Amino acid sequence: GPIPPELGSMSNLEALDLANTQLSGPIPVELGDMPNLGNLSLGSDQLTGSIPPELGNLSNLRSLSLSGDLLTGSIPPELGNLSNLQSLHLYITQLEGPIPPELGSLSNLRYLEIDNTQLTGSIPAEFGNLSSLQALHLTSNQLSGQIPAELGNLANLLSLRLNSNQLTGSIPANLGTLPNLNGLFLDFNQLGGLFPIEVARFGGTIGNFCDATENAGLYMPDTEEYRATDIGGVGYICGLAFTNNTETVTEDLAEEVEDLIAEEVLNSGHGNALTVKLDQATARAMRGQYRVAINLANAFINQLNELVTKGLLTPEEAAPLLERAEILIELWSSM
Repeated sequence: GPIPPELGSMSNLEALDLANTQLSGPIPVELGDMPNLGNLSLGSDQLTGSIPPELGNLSNLRSLSLSGDLLTGSIPPELGNLSNLQSLHLYITQLEGPIPPELGSLSNLRYLEIDNTQLTGSIPAEFGNLSSLQALHLTSNQLSGQIPAELGNLANLLSLRLNSNQLTGSIPANLGTLPNLNGLFLDFNQLGGLFPIEVARFGGTIGNFCDATENAGLYMPDTEEYRATDIGGVGYICGLAFTNNTETVTEDLAEEVEDLIAEEVLNSGHGNALTVKLDQATARAMRGQYRVAINLANAFINQLNELVTKGLLTPEEAAPLLERAEILIELWSSM
């Protein structure tokens, strides 16, 4: 049967656990009138309807679990008012729509699990403000866009699961420097580009607890620096095998240059000059003329360094291009 709305009049109640009781119907808005409630668990029932925004009034709430129900609608942004909340579990529901960025204000939150729902949109950059967060699980949704680099601020994070979404772009390098992370799952997305060496070093230390397989275009170059991260000598990192296929590297590098032109960081003259050098180097390598290709790649690097010296590019803007060009040189040198 339904949850009696009269429970909302129990102003001194500190915990309400009705999980696994086969309750049905909506969550009464009156539950938002319980000022001393610290724990609200309504998971694994058959509750329907939306999450009442009134739950955002529960200023002393430390734990909220609504997982395993038949809840629909979106996540109320009012949940971002729960300043004492330490755990929020909304997994295995039919919730949809974007993740409210207001959840990024929950400074005491340790566990955020919204797996197996129908969430769309991007991961809020505001999640980088969740300084107490230990687990961020957003598996099996329909999230898109890039992984926010701000997640690299989560110094207390132990587990990050973003697998089985529609995430694109590259993997932020600073995820590999999170001091307490012991699980990283990014598989079954549409991520691409160079696998960051920082994340490779991290992945080499935790083995199967790092997975980046089944993505659109991620590559792990077969260079000495990357091979050194393979502590166990298994021939792969985070499920990705080492590759000496330079085609993906040159495509990635060309896209980086195109992006700088499109963003008007580089003018077309400087950008086209870089593109010509890269195209010429690639063409020579395809003919087996690797020494000439390496010389052209070095000319590409010299032009980048000159642009930095003249203040036309910042060192941060040039760094990813320099890194990829140096990888090309090392791969061509081994051929």
